[in-house]
Amino acid sequence: MLTLCLLLSITGQKNQNNIVRANMLLKSLAKFSQEDLPVYLVSPGNTLNYIKSKLKTYKNLQYTFISDEDIMPEIGKYRHVNSWYIQQVLKLLVNKIVDTEFYMLFDADVLCCREFSSSSFITNHRSYVSYIKAKNCFDWTRGSAMLLRLKETEPEDLIMGVTPNIFAKEIAGGVLAQLEQTYRCRPEHFLLEHTETHWSEYTLYYLYARASGLFPKKHIDFLDPRERYPANYLLSDYSLWRKSRSQDLEGLDLTKIRQEPGYFLVVQSTSPLSMEAIGRKFAPFLC
Repeated sequence: MLTLCLLLSITGQKNQNNIVRANMLLKSLAKFSQEDLPVYLVSPGNTLNYIKSKLKTYKNLQYTFISDEDIMPEIGKYRHVNSWYIQQVLKLLVNKIVDTEFYMLFDADVLCCREFSSSSFITNHRSYVSYIKAKNCFDWTRGSAMLLRLKETEPEDLIMGVTPNIFAKEIAGGVLAQLEQTYRCRPEHFLLEHTETHWSEYTLYYLYARASGLFPKKHIDFLDPRERYPANYLLSDYSLWRKSRSQDLEGLDLTKIRQEPGYFLVVQSTSPLSMEAIGRKFAPFLC
């Protein structure tokens, strides 16, 4: 029903702590998962063996290690492209290798903070997603609409949020098929050659899902008043972002986090918070 998928890069200054972060994420997933789950770990081929040797294993998480090149053999010719865009393309391409109807995407700076199972996120073959106002990523929605030749969203409209979030295999494949049909070329190549348009995987996914009519078939529809659920159902409001400081971390009430909505929280890798301080604060989620 559900595959967990972590795309992991460990090169570059902003990624230097990603092994530590990934181990924290996996440990929190193992602690709170109420069932055995497949976990796909995706990274560049030249770091895959090193990553394998550094990640701790858990009985209820079944790892499959996959190189970027296994998903996109020609990826080497695009290493000059911002790695942020490369990871976005890979998140869409993962649909070709997962065996489950849905896959949940993670970055290394995510932590799990409450008990969960697949049924926490998927019911009757439809999944929850996190959602936000379009104005929070309006350049991405405008660029994605341009590439897909769809109507732009309005700034106050609600759209799908960012990682962690859930993709339906059928919709992710449909996005790529639509781009291939429109531009008569490999969609992953097209996207990596048009990064100046400012798109994201989530805005491409969401706009296509709405236009194709697949969104309410595969996801619980947050625009339908009969189905509306909290925007923080997946992602906690207590996440710490780029401008967070040590006092923000120390001031978090973990009991409150557990009591309020949100299965996951982000401690953004671009924040100045030290890994030692993060590990100490969230130790109860890692035991």
